[in-house]
Amino acid sequence: MITVLNIQESLPSGMIEKIKSFMVPYSIDTSFCSGKMANIFTINYTRRKGKIRFDKIYKSCIGKPKTVLCNENILPDNIPFKRFSDTEFQTIMMKNMVIALLKRTGQTDLKITFYDPFAEYPSFIPELLKYVTVLTVISNMPRFYENEAERIMSETGASIIVKNDIEQLLPTDILIATVPIDKEINAGNNELIFTVQKPLAACKGNIFYDYKLYIPSEIICKIPDSIDESYFAGALFSLCNIKELKKITPYACRYGQKLIGTDEICKILKKVIS
Repeated sequence: MITVLNIQESLPSGMIEKIKSFMVPYSIDTSFCSGKMANIFTINYTRRKGKIRFDKIYKSCIGKPKTVLCNENILPDNIPFKRFSDTEFQTIMMKNMVIALLKRTGQTDLKITFYDPFAEYPSFIPELLKYVTVLTVISNMPRFYENEAERIMSETGASIIVKNDIEQLLPTDILIATVPIDKEINAGNNELIFTVQKPLAACKGNIFYDYKLYIPSEIICKIPDSIDESYFAGALFSLCNIKELKKITPYACRYGQKLIGTDEICKILKKVIS
């Protein structure tokens, strides 16, 4: 089951409303929606006066969840539940978008760097090999990827360069990062960088993150208005084990301060590799 928390304010404007807010400083409404693949419990909290009563919110929950879906930066640290957060689904969506773009270019001679420090996504490698002359893997677990490189070489003849530090980044057409980039890197001014969230350190290049998608109606027909659809899909994937979602290709992602569609990204990619 997924628990969704909406918090809104309704501050009093007149004397009568101020008196009412003193007597009833908040209200809590709940609803439950049962679906074929997921059950959704929604809590709507309206604050009229005073602090947000997270203790009352928690008491209104079904099953006492450890995580809830909500907007960022609204939950304090000293409460029994946390905001749902998971990068696995965004990482899969990032890979799906990259592969879709590579298919559209028709190129098979690209330089691609795959940054997977914890060796969590070796399954991405065979799909990337179709489009490269050189595939470089950077990982904190180089021994693992060296063994993978030997296996792939013996089975397919494809060559993989393995390095252990993102600061060893060589000139590349595309950098794919499975974790937030927290070190300053220079992939060049024109290269494309696909990552799971906005880099935490300075990076040169065309940076893409925050992948947007539509959830098929056959999976769920109603998505809470206050929740981003991609964020909600991540919860369906992780909390409800709806693995069909991993087949989706995003229609857009964030590029600087704006959302950009796949057609525009493809134009940027073709310009870089031309």
